[in-house]
Amino acid sequence: MWYPQILNSMSDYGQVVPSNEVTMCTAILYDEADYKNDIPEVGVGSGIVRSITSQICIDTVNEEVFLVSLIIGFVYAVSYIFIGTFINTFGPRRLLIGLMTFTTISGVIAQHLSGHTYIQVALGVFLVAATGVGIVNAIVVELYPTQIRGMALAVSLCVGRFGAMTGSNIAGPLMLYLCDYMFYVFAASHLVVIIMVFLLPKKKPDVPKIDTVDVEKTVTNNNTDAECSQQK
Repeated sequence: MWYPQILNSMSDYGQVVPSNEVTMCTAILYDEADYKNDIPEVGVGSGIVRSITSQICIDTVNEEVFLVSLIIGFVYAVSYIFIGTFINTFGPRRLLIGLMTFTTISGVIAQHLSGHTYIQVALGVFLVAATGVGIVNAIVVELYPTQIRGMALAVSLCVGRFGAMTGSNIAGPLMLYLCDYMFYVFAASHLVVIIMVFLLPKKKPDVPKIDTVDVEKTVTNNNTDAECSQQK
């Protein structure tokens, strides 16, 4: 949700400094400072004071932001195709660990890059981590037996939606107050995911199987005994 806002801030900042000098946090802080300073001055008596009751909402959006978002959507589609093709080859756990590691490194690098285009690419790669939901579903299917697999998937997706909502609300204050450490916070959360994947059991618990042949023999014997009792 915050990706277009970051791109728009960098685009605005790129009009003030050369594009190869744009950094993510500098652009975000510049955009916020510019918004705070863009408060109209009104005359009161013989003096000039700044109005605190009226603020202008800066709603200008660079059209390039929508093009980049469209490209990211295409990358998502390609990522899902890649995951579906190679998930059986590498295994869901290895694929999820690799995806989390690669995207986390990309996000941390984006924090230290200079240059509008490079930051766009690095942030776009970081967002590909969202495609890991399909891999998580595959792991859930492996862990739980058929009887409760549907409920397990539902709970997994419910927790995922709660995490998405929480992350969207936390990202804004992080960008504003702790921008220099924002992706380190995300890296820590991804590290927790990787550790949890390592700790998952390799196989789902074995459910005792009922031999249908033995059941049929037992039922037949019971019926025979019942018939004999009736004849006596």
